Amino acid sequence: MVSQRAGSIINIASTAGLLGYPRFAGYVAAKHGVIGLTRAAALDLAPYKVRVNALCPGSVRDADWTEGSMLTEIARSLGLPIDSYEQNFLPNQPLGALIEPEDVSGAAVWLASDESRQVTGSVITVDGGYSAR
Repeated sequence: MVSQRAGSIINIASTAGLLGYPRFAGYVAAKHGVIGLTRAAALDLAPYKVRVNALCPGSVRDADWTEGSMLTEIARSLGLPIDSYEQNFLPNQPLGALIEPEDVSGAAVWLASDESRQVTGSVITVDGGYSAR
């Protein structure tokens, strides 16, 4: 990307990179680090026209086609049955729904496109308003 003087790097952080969560200290620390890395790399790579941004998804619904198990693992860590996680989570979700994998991929496609050519060092949340609370 540097030699081509063009490119877009998209780091995947999390709302845990913006907030603290009990019982997830290591994960929270790692995701805060991803955001710091994103901002520093954006400055380092800007002279080469390489953009660096971070996506911070909230709780993304598990989908068979993505082989995802995010909600399953969060529920397990919290000692909740997976079938009750959504009903426990939704009262804290301003838009009233879990994030779908397509919500995150749509933001990534935008960040990778020329439509975001002036976006670098940014942290884009895809969390239904969760981190705005």
